[in-house]
Parts: sequence; C-alpha cells; structure tokens
Amino acid sequence: MLDHRTYPAMEPDAALLAAAVEASDVCVTIADLTTPDGPLIFVNRAFNDMTGYERCDVVGRNCRFLQGPDTDPEAVAAMGAAIKSGRSLRLELINYKKCGEPFWNSLHLSPLHGPDGAVRAYVGMQSDVTKVRAAAAAEQHRQRIEALGRMAGGVAHEINNLLQPLVSLPELVAESLPAEAVGAREDLRVIGQSARDARDLVSEVLTYTRVAQTGSRPLEIEAALSGVLELVRRGLSGRVEIVQQGKAPEGARVAGLSRAGLQQALTNLILNAADAMGGTGCVTVRLGGDEASVTLAVLDQGPGVDPDAAARMFEPFFTTKAPGAGAGLGLYIVHQLVERAGGVVTLCAAPGGGACFEMQFPRDRSGADQE
Repeated sequence: MLDHRTYPAMEPDAALLAAAVEASDVCVTIADLTTPDGPLIFVNRAFNDMTGYERCDVVGRNCRFLQGPDTDPEAVAAMGAAIKSGRSLRLELINYKKCGEPFWNSLHLSPLHGPDGAVRAYVGMQSDVTKVRAAAAAEQHRQRIEALGRMAGGVAHEINNLLQPLVSLPELVAESLPAEAVGAREDLRVIGQSARDARDLVSEVLTYTRVAQTGSRPLEIEAALSGVLELVRRGLSGRVEIVQQGKAPEGARVAGLSRAGLQQALTNLILNAADAMGGTGCVTVRLGGDEASVTLAVLDQGPGVDPDAAARMFEPFFTTKAPGAGAGLGLYIVHQLVERAGGVVTLCAAPGGGACFEMQFPRDRSGADQE
C-alpha cells in the first residue's frame, strides 16, 4: 500500500494533462479571451459526442452557436456579465445539438488567468442534465398527485356523509305522496338517482391516482348513455343543446368503466365544450364502434383548440381558463378513466370547426362464448 508521505510528488506533463481531458466523460471547452468575440480554441471528445459537432465545426467560433429559440436570454446575459467581470458561474440553460435537438446543459465557467493576473481564457465544464431534470419533474408531479389524492380522499368521505340523506329520503317522501302525485314522485326518483350517481362519482374521485380498477362489471355504454346524458343536461343552461347520435354494435360492452365513470368523463367533456362555446350552442355526443372497439365522441361548435394548448391538453393542472375558473384536472381525469379501461382519448378538429374529443375503448369479450 502506497504511503502519500513517502510517495514522490509528480507534476504531470502537458501531454498527460491533454490526454486526461480528452478522455474525460465531462465536456470541456476552452474559449480564448485574448481574441475578439472569445472563440473556442479547444473542445474534447465528450463535447463532440454530446452536441454532435465535430472539433472542426466549432473551433474558432463563439459558443453562442449552441443557443436557440428557447435559450433563456437572462441566462445568456448572466454568462456575459460573469465573463466581463472575470467571475466563475454555474447555471443550467437550454442549448441545441447540431441536429437541432434541445437539451438542458449544466454549465460551469471558470476564468484562467495569465502571469499578469488578467483573464486569458475561460474553461467550461458541461453536461447534459435533460434526463435528470425530467426525472425531478416527474417526481414533483408524483408528489403533487399523491398530495391531491390524500386531500381528495378526505373530501370524498365528507361528501359521502352529506349525500346520505339525498340517497335515502326521496324514497321515504315518495311513499307518503298521494297516488296522483306522479310528477312529484318522478322528480324524487331523479333526485335519488342523481344522489346515487354522485355517491358513485365521489367513490371514484381517486381513480386518476390508481393504475387499475378491479371488480367492476363490463358496462354496456349504449344502454347507460341516455340516462347519463339526461343527468348531464340538468347541469347545463337551457342555451346548450346535447344531441345524441349513432349506435354501438349490439351487445358491445367495455370492461373497466363504470356508469359513474362514464358520467364523470362525459360531464367533464360536455362542460368544457359548453365553456368553449360561451354557454350557447350544440354539443354532439356520437356513439359508434366495430367488432374490436366502441367509440364515443364529444363534438362542439366552439373555436377549436390552439395547437400549443392541444399538446398539453391532458396534463394535470393545465388549463386555458382564467385563474380561479378551473383546476386543470377535468381532461386529465378523462384521460385516466379511458386509459384505465384500456382505451385512448384523442383530440381532433370537429367537422366545420370546433373540437372533437374521441374516446375509443376495446370491446369486452369475456362473455363472448355465452352470446
């Protein structure tokens, strides 16, 4: 075993230092501050591998060629200020590879001083931290969803308690009504059904935090759709019309989707459609399918969805509504409900303008042998 007290100190020669820098997995660049515009005079192989640029592509150029449309101007200004004052700097910013792909660059700049104390060059130590940042963002998102789930569980318990009288009392009141009070008895039936559906919805508040659901019977969407839409209509203003079109293949069923889940998905989609139309217009709910799948689409007559918003439409907490007007969870819940049932939900332009959200579910074949 070597003893550092007796092992002779060695000064590595320039060739050894150059070989070590070239072999390093960390990107190393050197910019010449004695030349106007501070061009690069050295980059190692790791830099070439990370950015896709060869040495001949970059030597003699200022490193701003790595910048692009999403590079933060404040980060660029901070680099300029640090270099001008001869300070070290650590920051992360978006740079671009030769192929145009953006990446997060973790950059450490350090000045190199000459014998006279003046800054002669800057050495940059760089690494691609795109995956690290993505993992951190995913963990932050997981924690937010977990916290939301805990909060929603407590709220669901309290709401269930408040709904209990609405579930049980309508039947008791209906029994005491005279025989000719047919209309009042029907109103009480609707109240009771709405309360039971609300109770089922509350029990599924946490569905977007679960990976799978078990124990639910396959749902025949066409049989449930009319009743679900009738309940949704009651929550809309009279200026919004819901039109039902199409039919599903006879006997088509979907596993992993409950009646309450169907109502939850349609309520979110139809209320969003009504908002997009300014509270006036027609929402079309179109049912269809084939031997393999059942499709359910919601089409509106609104202005459609901006492409940038469309790319993030199913993200949790993303909303295009004014602050306080929406939590940004409605479409995320729809996505999770459909995904849990093995389906997909897509956004496209509706014929004649507007937006179309189409949910496509695989048909349940568990009872095919008995059909």
